[in-house]
Amino acid sequence: MKRARTIDAVVCLGRIPSTEEGRNDLRNRVSTAVSVFKSRNAKYLILSGGYTYSKKISEAAYMMKVAREQKIPVRRIILEERSKSTYENALFVSEIARKKHLHSLAIVTSNYHLLRASLIFRKIFKGYSLMFIPSSYPFGISLIVRYIKEFMRILGLGK
Repeated sequence: MKRARTIDAVVCLGRIPSTEEGRNDLRNRVSTAVSVFKSRNAKYLILSGGYTYSKKISEAAYMMKVAREQKIPVRRIILEERSKSTYENALFVSEIARKKHLHSLAIVTSNYHLLRASLIFRKIFKGYSLMFIPSSYPFGISLIVRYIKEFMRILGLGK
């Protein structure tokens, strides 16, 4: 059986975990990122998300708790805690990638968010090897609403 090629880092994008639905979505993102991290033998797991809902804990720190539950060593986790948007996720992760000499990244986010995230990351990460991996979000009216909101945000990216 052919082993998947290794990558330098897996990047998990945050989301405000202020509701049960948000926490479940974020846990799914982290679980997917951890699975990719392990299967691709990545050097780092980068958790990206700032203090968007609480001054006490960042989205990234919240995600680290989930990753630690899944036995990811702290020394392999990098927290990016400044971002407050998908654009800032990409911008601040690019700084980490340059400093750590990372060239291949897997970006993990929810299925409804993947297209917009890929457009932003591809714009900022020119010359990098990028792969985009969706985490699942349960089908239902909430998912449809999220896709519509993302489509509207994509239409406004040129501003």
